[in-house]
Amino acid sequence: PQSSSATTPVTQSPSLTIVKTRTSGPSPVTAAGQVLGYTIVVTNTGNQTLTGVNTTDLLPNGLAGTLTGPTESISTNGQLNVGETWTYTINYTVSQANIDAGSNLVNTASVTTTQTPTPQSSSATTPVTQSPSLTIAKDQTGGPNPITAAGQTINYTIVVTNTGNQTQTGINVSDVMPGGGAGTLTGPTESISSNGQLDVSETWTYTISYAATQADIDAGVNLVNTASVTTTQVPGPTTDT
Repeated sequence: PQSSSATTPVTQSPSLTIVKTRTSGPSPVTAAGQVLGYTIVVTNTGNQTLTGVNTTDLLPNGLAGTLTGPTESISTNGQLNVGETWTYTINYTVSQANIDAGSNLVNTASVTTTQTPTPQSSSATTPVTQSPSLTIAKDQTGGPNPITAAGQTINYTIVVTNTGNQTQTGINVSDVMPGGGAGTLTGPTESISSNGQLDVSETWTYTISYAATQADIDAGVNLVNTASVTTTQVPGPTTDT
């Protein structure tokens, strides 16, 4: 045999893209328990079949998430064919710590393959809105109304409620008695947890008493008792009488 060969080189150009998108859930987030849904799409943009595809996801809390998928657009052969997309989904449930921190929730997905070992990444960012608020309610819960004699005791209950979306700290509740002096409160009784923080929807309950004086009877004016509250997040003060 007589033979002749012609040689043509082959150029491999492996490449890919990854795109992560928030596809469900609120933006901004406003409360713990809200669920964010994400979609991750990896596309083979090169000229070579990609193998050993490894897609990972870092959740806003810093932990590795568990992806659902992939859905392979061309063939379910475990290889990322040229022009093919692999689609993943993942959810993240917003925590109270996320709301309290107030920082953007950043969720990052990354992918490597045997042919493209340098990680490619894409992030989705969701802002957080903090809305700290509270109420204070003071009520007479015992003793005569009206008072008729010195020595009669009036009992009060003060309830502070976190009506916002943020855990509140540095709680300071004060009480001005009818005589103008500062009262000594009993409490608080924390309705959710005894952690020294006013949790979202939690109530702190205090009690205090005042013994009417002869001066009160002689003056004959209404006895006014005012409670006030401030927190780090709601410097206020917020009052009720």
